[in-house]
Amino acid sequence: MKELRHRPTDGIRWASVASVVVMLALAVPIAASADPPVKTPAPFPGATAPAGVVCPFAVSWTNPTFNDNFTLTFFDKSGDIRWVWGGGHNVTRVTNLDNGKYVDINATGPGKITTGSDGSLTLDGTGHWLVGYLPTDSPSLTTLLYSGHIVLHVSPEGQLTLVSYVGTPPQDVCAMVA
Repeated sequence: MKELRHRPTDGIRWASVASVVVMLALAVPIAASADPPVKTPAPFPGATAPAGVVCPFAVSWTNPTFNDNFTLTFFDKSGDIRWVWGGGHNVTRVTNLDNGKYVDINATGPGKITTGSDGSLTLDGTGHWLVGYLPTDSPSLTTLLYSGHIVLHVSPEGQLTLVSYVGTPPQDVCAMVA
């Protein structure tokens, strides 16, 4: 597993984004396209974060069971990516590396990701979402489990921001394994 060094391009950032991407979905009418959608596996990459990054203590995110995550990539008539839909089955184990306590989370999603002209991402999904927020994110320094409809934005620089959420109150995963 890769250790995070407070850079949005490392470990837990991409694990978080991968988890989010895998869990994205909304039913949106599809315009005619040049090619049919392409389905690809999207395995969740395990990750480790040091204390103070997504929890007050060091944590790891791993897969305790078989996961069959996938993405469907949709193209426009020119062959450019319009959006990506992610789904499948995703169980993630979050472990407190200081005390060994862990919790298995159904973070299956699903959801949809679109890319802005500036390179930003909009993640729009429903279901169960496990989101780790880095110190530069909003909110920051926490790991939350959402169950409902969530919209997240990832800036071109990698900053993750919660745009909106409607559902049951988010659960503090750090508190679950403290």
